[in-house]
Amino acid sequence: MKNKIKYLIELSFFVGLVFVSCEDFLNTTSKSTMDEKVSFSNLDFATQQILSIYQIMNEDAGYSKRLSLYYGIDSDIEMISGADDDGRRGLSRYKPTPNNSELESPWTNLYLGIERANICIDNLPESVIWSDPAFSEQAKILYAEAITLRALYYFELIKVWGDVPFKEHKTQAGDNFFLGKTDRDVIYKRIIEDLKEVADYLPWYKEMGTVERVTKGFAKGLRAKIALYYAGYSLRADGTTKRPDDWKNYYQIARDECNEIIESRIHQLNPSYVNIFRNHCSYTMDLEYGESMYETAFGRGNCGEIGDFIGIKHHVSSKYGRGDGGVLTHPYYLYSFDPEDVRKDVTVAIYDYNDASNPNVQNLSKGYALRIGKWRKQWIVPVMGGGESDQKFTGVNWCLMRYSDILLMFAETENEINNAPTEKAKEAFRLVRERAFPESDRQSKVYDYINGLTSKDAFFEALVNERKLEFGGEMLRKFDLVRWNLLGNKIAEAKEENLRMLNPADTKYATLPNNLFYKREGEAIEVLNLYERLTESSIEGYEKSTWLSGMSDKDKESFDKEITNNIANGYDPAKNNHLYPIHQNVINDSNGVLSNDIIK
Repeated sequence: MKNKIKYLIELSFFVGLVFVSCEDFLNTTSKSTMDEKVSFSNLDFATQQILSIYQIMNEDAGYSKRLSLYYGIDSDIEMISGADDDGRRGLSRYKPTPNNSELESPWTNLYLGIERANICIDNLPESVIWSDPAFSEQAKILYAEAITLRALYYFELIKVWGDVPFKEHKTQAGDNFFLGKTDRDVIYKRIIEDLKEVADYLPWYKEMGTVERVTKGFAKGLRAKIALYYAGYSLRADGTTKRPDDWKNYYQIARDECNEIIESRIHQLNPSYVNIFRNHCSYTMDLEYGESMYETAFGRGNCGEIGDFIGIKHHVSSKYGRGDGGVLTHPYYLYSFDPEDVRKDVTVAIYDYNDASNPNVQNLSKGYALRIGKWRKQWIVPVMGGGESDQKFTGVNWCLMRYSDILLMFAETENEINNAPTEKAKEAFRLVRERAFPESDRQSKVYDYINGLTSKDAFFEALVNERKLEFGGEMLRKFDLVRWNLLGNKIAEAKEENLRMLNPADTKYATLPNNLFYKREGEAIEVLNLYERLTESSIEGYEKSTWLSGMSDKDKESFDKEITNNIANGYDPAKNNHLYPIHQNVINDSNGVLSNDIIK
């Protein structure tokens, strides 16, 4: 394609999923126009155009890996191990250069999705199916899907790059192909208004019969989330970190959208926290509770590295198939959980299957190499072992929004708007935390705990912590911390507290074990004393492994390297450099209208 415009879009006009090159388009306008008329001449053809917008998510540059995993690291929860590079580790450590290998394709992919959405948005209201009473309702659903997906893709661009080019109509001959940046606040306001206008076109998930396409609940939840991000803090082009002047108005928008979802009683919490993720791993949509409000539709063997790049480490010869386990977490996050919190053992795995001599049993991990356990190769049905042992594309869906997120956003906005936690805010918070504890512990650890949060600040701090516990590994934390302006503080806290745990004389962690006693039950490991420092040198029936302050000097040195050198080692709190640069190729192809901001 001679005239490929890398900086913004690949021009695409299509019947079904067949695309015409930019050069062809520029020379054959009438053919492209005819193709569009055919593409929206009946419901089936129009649906194919909408599905092509979704297809962007399945790319490796989409939610298959980069948008879902690479771009959400590092936080005070998730990190990547290994030596620095100008690839994924450069991203996670807040020091990518404009030539970083992971920057160009997601940008291009998102703008391709936006162009496909714009083609649908511009054509559907003028189509025969829009005006035909037999098809108009379905046509409006398709239109609302296109609007929602376009909003989602712009949201992703802004979270990662800040101010970006904004294009709201399909590309045509004579257009200016070289658009400069638009202030993110302008884009935010536009897509927030767009979502308001189309939400009622969409059915709830039970009417749609799937959570693999956007529904009313997701569109309203996305509008709430975007409103909160608009209202939050972010690094601006002039180097300041600030929120817009009218930010409080957008807390009200977020509050009202979340409240409508809650009041509808359509979505509910799955009563079993672990089953949320077991359902994902067994390719099961939860249409009973609808806690997963939107999931990408991946295909096993084709796309989606959920359970592989994020998940428990597996040796290549494990019966469950190879598991990369590229996303790590750390002891400070593990010990952030109450011992009785059921989310702990679901979220943090202190073991792997990475012993070459015995790859089919669990082995205790080093303290600095803990993994996110929400998606596990051993939960995938059917098992990916045998001939698929090297297969990384699990096809496990990536969930972009859960109902617990709606509840906690509602609680946050109620607290902010009313300058104190209301009873409705406490009730939403209670629903999330109640599921996390056995009934015998709920009085003290749920009801008394929440009732004791009487001030605005105390309630907010508790919400910040609860989102940490509820969404670990789901890549919400980094962007939450950005919008709260807490990224630097929380990263520094995680580093400091992890290193304190290595000091046997530190009184704060005097009760934590310096040795773990464990035994094997089949292929699984049972740990006796995760929260207790025992003085015994041996216990009958148990093996012993050094842990934290009891580790060797060599292991402590490795721990220090992973924590100090690897967690966000390029982040500068004074600059708040959380945004990524635009790739140099994009800048080179922009005819001089794009550049990267120089943050002093």
